[in-house]
Amino acid sequence: MSGQKGDLVTDKRVKDSISFRFQALISGILLISTVAISTMIGFNERAMLYRTLSSKGQGLASYIAKLSQDPLIMKDYVQLDGIINEANKDEDIIFAIIQDPQGKTLTSQYASINYRLPRVKTLLSGLARNSELPEVIEAIKKKEAVFTVSVPIMAGTDVLGKVSIGMSEYMINQEIKKTITYILALNLTAMFTLGALLFFAFKSIIFNPITELVQATSRLARGDLTTKVAASGGGEIRILIDSFNQMAEDLGARTSELLEAQEELVRKEKLAILGQLSGSVGHELRNPLGVMSNAVYYLKMVLSDADQTTKEYLEIIKQEIDNSLRIISDLLDFARTKPPQRQSLAAKELVRQSLKRCTLPDNVIVTVDIPEALPSLNVDPPQLGQVLTNFIT
Repeated sequence: MSGQKGDLVTDKRVKDSISFRFQALISGILLISTVAISTMIGFNERAMLYRTLSSKGQGLASYIAKLSQDPLIMKDYVQLDGIINEANKDEDIIFAIIQDPQGKTLTSQYASINYRLPRVKTLLSGLARNSELPEVIEAIKKKEAVFTVSVPIMAGTDVLGKVSIGMSEYMINQEIKKTITYILALNLTAMFTLGALLFFAFKSIIFNPITELVQATSRLARGDLTTKVAASGGGEIRILIDSFNQMAEDLGARTSELLEAQEELVRKEKLAILGQLSGSVGHELRNPLGVMSNAVYYLKMVLSDADQTTKEYLEIIKQEIDNSLRIISDLLDFARTKPPQRQSLAAKELVRQSLKRCTLPDNVIVTVDIPEALPSLNVDPPQLGQVLTNFIT
């Protein structure tokens, strides 16, 4: 349970540190790109629409100037109002006026201001009803972006007056807002789509292998030396996974060697303790066995005239005492085992010395058939001789 909890905590930490940062980075880049592209397109469209509106205003002003020549000569101000009123049907025009060469406005306020536009009432809210036309135009310019196009009214070389048209940028701004909204929606859709594709690609290529690698590291830290990470992907991630797997394999091998060395050390320690115990017990048992052996010897002398059964039992006791002494001697020899003192000795001679120490039955004949040409052995004669003696007996 704790291991699973640790994996979850580690996995969450990796997600927070890698996935979140990656998503934030990609989202930031795409958002900045979207804003930059939208701004650039907005500026370009605004410039284009402004040029179009300016050209349109210039054309309308020239047309009105041409239509106004005769009414100006004839001082027909009603016809001038009609011309201006007709021009104000265009939604891009917020005001249009005709002035004489001295700058006096010849058209009425009602005809000059495009009251057909619903927003004009809002623009003129708070303005006194008896305000003059220049005050009305100034109030409009304060609340809405307007640029003025002026064209002189000519009769040959004579200047009869001039036409001034206030071209509103309201429709331009509305078109730009629509365009930017559309571009933002399109770019945001593309941003989320591209971001999702990049995230899933990143998750498959980098994030998932790193997450698996972190989880494997946690399992390895908890003692699971068989942990392996499945090889996936390529490049640096593949090198990292291969390095981890090699490290885990080396760590497992080193740990196995250490465990074996520890077991060997414990075994040797136990043998050393057993040797010390054997030596102590052997010395303690040899004394009473010696007393018992002397007692048997004494009984044999005293009971020399005893019946055969008594003699047999005494002999059995003597043999068992001898066996016990031999076992004790073996234990003491084990306890006193020293590093081998090696010397060169012929194999045949070593076998003969071992046979001399053995008591063989009368019906057993031993033949030593060892070639003299065999190379000498580099051994400890007493220790190896004891091994051969134990093997023979």
